[in-house]
Amino acid sequence: RQFMQTGRGPLQVDILALAPDTSQESINRAIETLLASGASDATRQVIGKATTPQQVVALTLGSPEFQKR
Repeated sequence: RQFMQTGRGPLQVDILALAPDTSQESINRAIETLLASGASDATRQVIGKATTPQQVVALTLGSPEFQKR
C-alpha cells in the first residue's frame, strides 16, 4: 500500500486493487471507481500511456474530470 498525505492525515490508497496492471480492464476499473461521470477520449488516451499501475492511478487522479469534482 502507498500513502498520500492530506491536510487531515494520511490517505491510504490500495493501488493494486484499483489497477493491478496497465491493461485496458484496469484502466476502465480505475476510471469507473474514481471518475463516476466517466472520462473524455483525451483523458483515456493519456491514462492509456501509463507504464505502471501507479501511473494509471496518478493520471486518473490528475485528470481534469477528477479535478472538477
